[in-house]
Amino acid sequence: MNKPVDPAQTEPAAPVVAKEVLEQLRGVSTATLATALFKRGLRNQMIQGVHALAPMQKNMVGIAFTLRYIPAREDLNPISVFGDAEHPQRKAIESCPSGAVLVIDSRGNAANGAAAAQAPWDGGNNQQWRLNDTGNGRVQIINRGTGTALDGMGNATAGSTVAMWTPNTSTNNLWTLTTL
Repeated sequence: MNKPVDPAQTEPAAPVVAKEVLEQLRGVSTATLATALFKRGLRNQMIQGVHALAPMQKNMVGIAFTLRYIPAREDLNPISVFGDAEHPQRKAIESCPSGAVLVIDSRGNAANGAAAAQAPWDGGNNQQWRLNDTGNGRVQIINRGTGTALDGMGNATAGSTVAMWTPNTSTNNLWTLTTL
């Protein structure tokens, strides 16, 4: 007698794309693909900051193997967490099928000092924020996509640049909210 299979425990079969189709896609520009997807209603189909590691090579083409990722905070996630074979990032890298393209996108630049910029609303995690109450009427403004905080970079002059920085106890990333 066959044992019933729990659908939650089975993984979907990887999509199959003919080699000829993949070769054709290698010759199509990113702009052409983005326009085709846009016309089909997919308005946010890009990854920010991607660039070629080896210029003048064929386009990289494959089935996307996607990992939703929020960069780890150094104070909460030491390097030792990657020793766990079930850690999501480790598991994704180790189980990415041959020929697939591993996609890890935090939808924002998580590097310290990255400029904070305004952009049209698209609902992405990089445009969502949470307030972290640090006491004494001060808050940190933490980006949901990157885990970084708005930081004044030591500038208090109106119109100064605001950047992103790893949350810390510096007054540079502490803010006072004022009712208008």
